[in-house]
Amino acid sequence: MMPKELCFVLMPLGRKQGASGSWVDFDSVYRDLIAPAIKDAGLDAILVDQEDLGGVIHKSMIERLVLSHYALADLTVASTNAFYALGARHAVRPQRTVLLVAPGEHLPFDMQGLRCIRYQLGADGQPQDVDATRTAIADALIAARSTDADGPVFHFVEGLPTPHLDRSRAELFREQVGYNRELRERLARARTLNDGGLEALRALEAELGDVSDVEVGVVIDLFSPIARSGPGRT
Repeated sequence: MMPKELCFVLMPLGRKQGASGSWVDFDSVYRDLIAPAIKDAGLDAILVDQEDLGGVIHKSMIERLVLSHYALADLTVASTNAFYALGARHAVRPQRTVLLVAPGEHLPFDMQGLRCIRYQLGADGQPQDVDATRTAIADALIAARSTDADGPVFHFVEGLPTPHLDRSRAELFREQVGYNRELRERLARARTLNDGGLEALRALEAELGDVSDVEVGVVIDLFSPIARSGPGRT
């Protein structure tokens, strides 16, 4: 069985206040809309870490942007880092990038010509019209397979060469994604133990050795005294 193609999800997490003053429950947006739609499209989701959007753009973030077959960006309350990351994606990938935004959000002038799927929110900040929006997202991802160019850089600059992405590098990236996901699951299991998983965490720390090549979110999880929680992190 062939492995599923990867879809990198670029979005806020937790509850955030939008431009209109209302709150958005992004965990629900991911859980109820985005993750099921990606699954419906036959893809495997990779969710951005908060560290990538809140601080320096990390190596792991760039890898996800460049090497993921698909990208889905929720531009609701997007930070400058999020727009930078989307620009990096558009610069190297001519297609297979889908955009979402909630009503009331005003995109920058240069972004207003791009097609965005709009989703509705209830008073509690959770998504409404879930089935219809989930279908719209899945359909957009499926349609992106055959689209010549949905990114503005390659759409408007005729004859621009597409960067060559080494297949072996992409496969190594896929393996690393799976490895980081396994580490996160082991960390979560360790923290359910009676002693808080202290011994298990120490054993995992020793096993990792030099953490310079380990995803930054995994390292933060390892040294955090309290387990971070969030949907679908890898």
